[in-house]
Amino acid sequence: SLNRYHYLSYGYDVDTYVHIQSSYIFLASKEGVNVAVFPKGGGKVSGFAWDGADSQLSEKVFLVDEHIGEGHVILFADDPNFRGYWRGMSKLFLNAVMLSPSLRR
Repeated sequence: SLNRYHYLSYGYDVDTYVHIQSSYIFLASKEGVNVAVFPKGGGKVSGFAWDGADSQLSEKVFLVDEHIGEGHVILFADDPNFRGYWRGMSKLFLNAVMLSPSLRR
């Protein structure tokens, strides 16, 4: 699910699906903003996953905006533009590249 009050999710009316190729999983940030979080139960829609992998994703984070000093670091758990295949995540990436530098903290 997307945090629709955060600028990274600007342009999304509904939640989007993410393409996962790696084994990276983020725990919820305590100081930053958890922008995209997997639903309870994992929410795998299609594809292959090892036994128990879906439950490992349950309520974990795909996209985090971490505040570091005067700036911030945007963390994606996987490549949002992998082979240009999954277009649903292109806005998340473009918002990170285009909107982040223009925001005052």
